[in-house]
Amino acid sequence: MQNIPRICAALVIGGFFLPWISVDFLGAKMSITGMQFATAKGPLGDASYALLGAPVLALIAALVHQRKMYGYAAVIGGVVMFLWGPILLKDGAAEMGVSRGIGLYMCLAGLVAMIVTAICISGVPSGNEPKTDSTNQNEAVGSDNEPGKMESSDS
Repeated sequence: MQNIPRICAALVIGGFFLPWISVDFLGAKMSITGMQFATAKGPLGDASYALLGAPVLALIAALVHQRKMYGYAAVIGGVVMFLWGPILLKDGAAEMGVSRGIGLYMCLAGLVAMIVTAICISGVPSGNEPKTDSTNQNEAVGSDNEPGKMESSDS
């Protein structure tokens, strides 16, 4: 159960390299991946380097493995994809044979699942846990003589 958010992050990363846009124009089929959409200047306009943030943040969240990071990565990645990605197709795109590809849906599903699992799963650390210090534990248990030893009442 603890690795479900990591699997969701892997969906975002994997979907980034799958087709986001599929074009079927007069029998010629062409697909544009998220990576191409983010880095290549092409028929859809200038490169949107901000889109690289979604898989990079998902990777960082998977490495850090904290609830907060999964939540932040999913929200920021979703906003970036909505603002610079091909989420909203222009009017008439469907008639021209332009459609969204599986990679875009995979990325969006991974981002939504990262948010849901960050909220619901209790096995993932939240990052708010206080750090335990061994010297504080020894002072609470022991006396002034030796840390970690209980005081004896043999006086």
